[in-house]
Amino acid sequence: MNFRSHSADDADLGLELTPLIDVVFLLLIFFMVSSTFKDEARLALDLPESAADSTALPKALEVVISADGQYHVNGEAVDDANIESLKQMLKAAAAGRTDPTVVVSADRHASHGKVVTLLEAARQLNFLKISFTAERKSGGE
Repeated sequence: MNFRSHSADDADLGLELTPLIDVVFLLLIFFMVSSTFKDEARLALDLPESAADSTALPKALEVVISADGQYHVNGEAVDDANIESLKQMLKAAAAGRTDPTVVVSADRHASHGKVVTLLEAARQLNFLKISFTAERKSGGE
């Protein structure tokens, strides 16, 4: 009988790198595929125009701000253009709804302060769903 002794020199104790590299590449591919890439939104210089489709929002409060700064809530003019009367008109137009969508249609030449006043009135009433309308850009411009 031939008994061989196994010494440290005889056995090649090493780490196989091929399966380790395969696992690292699989993890890399998994994270690349499962990650999301955020598109950075860019502000257009001509704000009243948009190429997006217009969708009708159900039960929305439509607020129009004219070029001379007059507010119209669902077609009714706001008598006094301060924030309190605007809040009263918004609350009356909401008709008990707790969180209606406010659709703002501001004229291109309307004062920025008038839009901010409207946004502040909506915020004070907890109307946080706000949408802005825009004119559709004609194709090729």
